Formats: sequence, structure tokens, C-alpha cells
Amino acid sequence: MFSIEFYVNQHNEEINRWIKYVSEQSGCLSFVCYDEMNIPNKQLISYMISFSNTDVRKCISFIGTIKHEKNIHIESLYMMRNNKCKMLYASPEYCKHNMDKQSRKSYLENEIFSEDEIRILDALSTKK
Repeated sequence: MFSIEFYVNQHNEEINRWIKYVSEQSGCLSFVCYDEMNIPNKQLISYMISFSNTDVRKCISFIGTIKHEKNIHIESLYMMRNNKCKMLYASPEYCKHNMDKQSRKSYLENEIFSEDEIRILDALSTKK
């Protein structure tokens, strides 16, 4: 399973409905919207959307759609298989605030990716 975590830097019901709609249209397995995070001068809403690892196209389609929205910031992308988590992407902010030193080192040294993982990373790295 591929999971994408991202946040929206404003509380806006229209954006929330749009994210849910795009998630459903993309064939996500799960949609989670976390409580708002209160950071001084910001109101953030976090999401975690998961896709089956058997249909990478759905995950790529979703990434391609959301990354063009200026208020959406992708924090992490990881794959779960056989109860093991493999971090494919972590934003600098995510690394700084959510990963310990060993986890950051492991993530930064992880350079072996499958073809599907490379396709997803390419979709993520294509400019907005």
C-alpha cells in the first residue's frame, strides 16, 4: 500500500470536499482527515490517503492532481509491504520535525527503488 501524507494551510470546506472527491475518484483505499493542527499564525489540516500497491496509476494520478494546488503541501510518501514501511519521500519539514536521527539517516541512504516506486517519485518531482 502507498500512503501520502499532506496538509492544507487553511481551513476551507470547499478544499476539503475537493480533496475527498479527488481521493474517491482516484480509487483510494482510505481517506483520513486529521484534526486541525494549531501552529502560530497557521491553521493546518492534515490528510493521509492510501492506495493499493497493485495499481500505481491511481496513486500517480492523485499526486498529479493535488500537487498543482498551491495550498497543498506533500509531507511524506511511503509504502507498506509485509508490515514494513519504506519511506519514499519526506519533505525537509517532515524530516526535521517527525524523524529521529536514525530514521533520517536510513531515509537518506535508501536509494534502491522498484520501477513502480520510481514512477511515483517521478510524478511527485515533476514541477507544479
